[in-house]
Amino acid sequence: MHFPLPPDHHITLMQVNLCRATHLNLALLAPYASKPTSDLLPLCQSISKHRLPPALLPSLMPTAAQRAIKHPARIGAVTLPQLRDNFIAALGTFHYDSLCDDLLKGGVDTEGKHKGVMVWADSWDIRGWEMMERFVKKWGFILKDCDEFFEVGNWWRRREVEELMFEIGELSIN
Repeated sequence: MHFPLPPDHHITLMQVNLCRATHLNLALLAPYASKPTSDLLPLCQSISKHRLPPALLPSLMPTAAQRAIKHPARIGAVTLPQLRDNFIAALGTFHYDSLCDDLLKGGVDTEGKHKGVMVWADSWDIRGWEMMERFVKKWGFILKDCDEFFEVGNWWRRREVEELMFEIGELSIN
């Protein structure tokens, strides 16, 4: 989080939820890591065990690409397997820290518009993750074949009686 806190504390709550979801998913993955992730251990140990599901859920199971290709551990925190594979395939073609800022920190841009992803439910359930339109516009190239993310985003927008972000297939992703 960045200080001073913004006047809209709801935004800060969004950032806390996203950090909580990311850390919780990393804690779920820690026992399955092929090598120790010492930089993540203090973070993982701080997660209360009674909140974790009893086994690794399919949404977080490492994909073939994750097992075969060296990648930053935090990619594993993303709940959608296809999106994790897309990140791994695109490594080196984008600024990773910028993606992490937008994806994992959320928040607002200089115009006060939400720019990242919000988590409204269990961290391991894709239905709880909502992409903001500004994230989609900036990072759309990485969302190929991630229709479920769009469906979830539109579900949240319908719930809030907002205009749909995109129709599936409408966004051209190369």
